[in-house]
Amino acid sequence: MAVAETTSNGAGSDDEKGTPAAIRYGGFLDRNSWLFAAVAVLIPNLPFLFLSIFACPNRILSISLYILVALLALRVPAAIAVTLLVFAVGLDVIQVIAGVFDLGPATIVQSIHYAIAFDVFASPIYLVIVAILVITTAATAVLIVRYRDDMRRARALPALVCGMALLAFDLSANTQTLKKFGFLYETQTPFDSAVRQTGIDATAVAASGHNMLLVVVEGMGAFADPAHRALLTDTLKTAGLDDRYTLSTGMSRYVGSTTGAESRELCGQWGDFLDYLSEPKYDCLPARLATRGYDTAAFHAFTGTFFSRRKWYPRIGFAHASFDEELSRDNPEMAAHRCGLTLTGLCDLDVADKVEAYMTKPGDTPRFGYWLTLNTHMPVPTDVGTPRLGCADGGPFDDRTTCLMTEMWIDVLKRVAALARDPKLKATDILIVGDHNPPLWTRHGRGLFRPGHVAWFALKAKDGSVEHHASR
Repeated sequence: MAVAETTSNGAGSDDEKGTPAAIRYGGFLDRNSWLFAAVAVLIPNLPFLFLSIFACPNRILSISLYILVALLALRVPAAIAVTLLVFAVGLDVIQVIAGVFDLGPATIVQSIHYAIAFDVFASPIYLVIVAILVITTAATAVLIVRYRDDMRRARALPALVCGMALLAFDLSANTQTLKKFGFLYETQTPFDSAVRQTGIDATAVAASGHNMLLVVVEGMGAFADPAHRALLTDTLKTAGLDDRYTLSTGMSRYVGSTTGAESRELCGQWGDFLDYLSEPKYDCLPARLATRGYDTAAFHAFTGTFFSRRKWYPRIGFAHASFDEELSRDNPEMAAHRCGLTLTGLCDLDVADKVEAYMTKPGDTPRFGYWLTLNTHMPVPTDVGTPRLGCADGGPFDDRTTCLMTEMWIDVLKRVAALARDPKLKATDILIVGDHNPPLWTRHGRGLFRPGHVAWFALKAKDGSVEHHASR
């Protein structure tokens, strides 16, 4: 970079030997040098500095990329410079979303067209983040277009110092929240699942002649504190199920987000929805049970087009799939009652009624039911869960969001326990498991959960407790 011209007085004055002050102080007294530092480091990183107060993945690549874009912007046409800036911001957002929501970058890119299903305007925090991002990107673009000629005369030292300071801050503040991208984590973590740990799989269930119900609960991670875990475990321990079921609990590893959990528990491998779109059939749990004479059905409160579930659920063996569209069409009273904020769908406890109706339907055909919950998707509503933990002040977690989610998880567990007690339900092995840790935006909230693990609860039907199907 060239050296900026300086005046002969004030902070930018020359010394007695004629050396410009901008040179003597490495550009620290030069307006153009600070314009470049603002464009290369300070302004584009501002939204993510705001997030770092709460929780943000490491962004070493993005910080370096903004500096590179600023350097290129001095040499290429303005339109190309702004395009490069927007591209860099897009990559930065993808990196942050991937880290927060446990998604690989490829999955994020492939899922962009599903973003229309999110009602961003329903969440104040999302609105604030988007607004800040738009303002800082626009401000950076304006500075690039208006002051490129001035910045060509800037010195690099102020930007370099600011960049090094920001990198040091990022390593210090965000290392503990760093999450490996899914496609890397899969190659480093031995496969694990609740189905594998409990032995409630196609072979064992079919051999026993039992029905099977699998419930995947949105955002239900594994609490780090045993006292917090007990809030969920005790819900089932005190539900009056001892005469019909053997209860066990535990934790298993997870990779990715919700469709990663579905791949884990339904198909026995790390992956996501993209892994089930190319072939007509896949050897998964519902397909294996179907070959053994089971009827198979899935239930979910959101649209079936989200993550292409309507397309790949039949391919992994579901004979029936009931999403928002089908459930609303057949049950107008359910459609009138909606739950959720950014992902608005039916209410989980209303869907549970349909799950119970399916599992208790008269007939000799054994059944496999799958229920994927929705309403504890972040950000969570404040008026859905049953008040029981004093969440206004954060409850036992000192974190209001975690407390609200826990109340809703307890509601799900209580509803499953009620289904398990239904006298019309034939012998059924029930497995309840979380999909991933909740993507909380605070360091304290994230610290309440054991990294990389989800909780599971298994209710194995006791033979002879109720009438059950003959082994098939």
